[in-house]
Amino acid sequence: VGPCPWGKGRRGGGEPYCRQVRRLFNQETSAMEVVCAAATGPRAITVVWRLSGGVNLGAFGVAIKPYVVTTTLETDADGLVSAQEDHFSIPGYDILLSALLPPLRPLLQPEASPVSVLASRYDPLTCEPLAPTASDEEEPGVATKGVWFATEAFGKLAAAVKGPPPPPPPTEPPPKESDP
Repeated sequence: VGPCPWGKGRRGGGEPYCRQVRRLFNQETSAMEVVCAAATGPRAITVVWRLSGGVNLGAFGVAIKPYVVTTTLETDADGLVSAQEDHFSIPGYDILLSALLPPLRPLLQPEASPVSVLASRYDPLTCEPLAPTASDEEEPGVATKGVWFATEAFGKLAAAVKGPPPPPPPTEPPPKESDP
């Protein structure tokens, strides 16, 4: 490990960071699986990876849904890492909500596909995403899922408050023809 981007250029500065990451992520359930790694510039390395498992929060910790991280590492003239930039496939609030409130997961973005599927979606020389194929289904958005959830929830609530629908009114027999 070269200079830690978080340690003001101190050599060996990455060790405390690595220890904290090790403490944060559950070592038995967490996995970082590389999807793609490529030299993407004279002093740049890009790694696309899938993170899954759990984090150690509270007595039991929480599970995190798998998501993709694209990390760009910049190197200095000595070839040591001088900066790191991460981009997540889902927003931070989604990661937090899906971990702390798992019943909300259907309303949020879907979890990342397995690495075997993800690898086919990235150019191995550049780690750039490839154009989606016709087989890639577009997931309904958060707003759509929210409407579906609210409709179902309010329908169930209304049925519970009102009770079952009333029976249909009885049909009267047709009038009898009167004799002349």
